[in-house]
Amino acid sequence: MSQQMVDIITSQLGKHTVANIDLALVGMIIALHVVLNLAAKAVYGNKRNTGAVMGGQGDGGDPKKQNLQESQTSPVSQIIAYNVIAVGYATFCAVVGTTAWYDGSAAAVGGSAHERLYGRSEAFEKLGTLTASYEVYNVVAVSIIAEYRNFAFIGHHSITLVLAVLANHPFLHYYGIFFFGLSGISSVPLALIELFTVLRAGALLELCRGLFAFSFLAFRTFYWPVVSYGFWQDVLHAYNSQTVHSVAAAGFFLFANVFLTGLQLFWTTKIIAAVGETLGLAGGAAKKHAD
Repeated sequence: MSQQMVDIITSQLGKHTVANIDLALVGMIIALHVVLNLAAKAVYGNKRNTGAVMGGQGDGGDPKKQNLQESQTSPVSQIIAYNVIAVGYATFCAVVGTTAWYDGSAAAVGGSAHERLYGRSEAFEKLGTLTASYEVYNVVAVSIIAEYRNFAFIGHHSITLVLAVLANHPFLHYYGIFFFGLSGISSVPLALIELFTVLRAGALLELCRGLFAFSFLAFRTFYWPVVSYGFWQDVLHAYNSQTVHSVAAAGFFLFANVFLTGLQLFWTTKIIAAVGETLGLAGGAAKKHAD
């Protein structure tokens, strides 16, 4: 995604905002989904999805293992539309968040615990508004698309929506640059995996799986807990010094961090198992044991 495209998108953010949710942007995302769905339907017709999706219901989101009849699975056009939008959103967040985290913008928010909690960041305001708006669409989408309709997906996106709204105080802009932005690097290849699975693009699919595993382990399995440790220290310091603006809001952020970190660790076990199977470790051992 070019810087010019990022600038065009950010120039439109916040013009029709309610509680950090840009209603015009929500409408644009929904309209884009409709257009993409119609375009994909023109190519694939009413063909239903038969491929597994990453993180979907049970057994890796495989419709067969979910005991979903073909008539119960989503149209291929819906999966394509949803994940094209996901790629765009994740790419934007990754570019803005990574740039701000490493170019000094995040550090400029402040060096004290209070500044990290309550300092304002222009980069995060872009991320927060886009995330809140996108998650309104996303919560509805994962509640409708059968392959994604599960506790992990609906819970993850619902909590992210609430966090993006609460961060409008301003609150936790410094940490939000990482959690809403930089960590989204792994979401780009993940959404591409979904697309290439549906499109049966084998070579590209394997490439994206490798990129996803590497980026997820690097930024979510290892780096995420490090940043979370600093986040907990600062929030608990605010509690102890009685400078926190809202005990309820701060408490929800702590709960959300535990929940989302738990999801990262759960998905880490899935990724490690998949890598081991690809390398013939887990699968080979299991086969040898069975023999």
